[in-house]
Amino acid sequence: MWPRQVLPQVFHGEFTVDQARLAGLTWRQLQGAAFHRTRFGRYRVARRPDDPIGLLRAISAWLPDNALFSGRTAAWLLGLSLPGVEPVEVTVPDASWVRPRPGLAVVRAHVDANEVDSKTDFHITTITRTLTDLGRRATIADAVVAIDESLHRKMISAPQLDLAVRALTRAKGVARLRRALELSNSAAESPMETRLRLLMVLSGLPCPAVQMEITVDGHFIARPDLLYVEERLVIEFDGGTHRERMVDDNRRQNRLVSVGYTVLRFTSADIYRRPDAVVAEIRSQLRRN
Repeated sequence: MWPRQVLPQVFHGEFTVDQARLAGLTWRQLQGAAFHRTRFGRYRVARRPDDPIGLLRAISAWLPDNALFSGRTAAWLLGLSLPGVEPVEVTVPDASWVRPRPGLAVVRAHVDANEVDSKTDFHITTITRTLTDLGRRATIADAVVAIDESLHRKMISAPQLDLAVRALTRAKGVARLRRALELSNSAAESPMETRLRLLMVLSGLPCPAVQMEITVDGHFIARPDLLYVEERLVIEFDGGTHRERMVDDNRRQNRLVSVGYTVLRFTSADIYRRPDAVVAEIRSQLRRN
């Protein structure tokens, strides 16, 4: 088991034998399954983000009993589409000896017993506490992605989440949490669809309809990701790579074009690498229509 004075580099990067010894690790421990020897006699933790469950088990064994995985780590363990181990986040009581280090984010806060999820193999915060924590501390995009997905999958109801937010009237970051709740939409069907919608709205574009069915003379045409109804502009996130998916997407696009809709499609690379161009293209098309 890793000692409490574990290396600052233990969750991220390589370290030397001398650094390991200074941190209290023995030669025998270094030769165990928890560590991997790299070039030039350096070592790193064997269980890295390519084996996140293994990494979390190792960290869990090292943490005190009153520590909980929280934030994005808890969200990932609950099945939400957020990265959970870059960094790993834990919440501990104020007096805990646990300190932040590379790869480990530490939050000091009180957690009630009813905010601890007992349905997993790990000590984690419940879906309600996880979402309110994300809303108060995470980026607005991560918070809304988690809320959208939780509501869409019925992991929590809107009234339950509203009640939890109202209970945090004076809490730090509650204004950010309320904003995330305002921007959420339970109809969203994928995290990247949510990120695309947020990019648009936070850049000043009008809020589009989400997953609205388009029919003509009673015949179903499509249910696009995002839609500007009056402008007849469809915005789609293109995440498919399989031939069957591409064929379906092309047929849907042809149907939309045939009844007078303009279709813009964007990928994750567009959203992350050229967000300004995405917004400019949508804004330009809205002006044309």
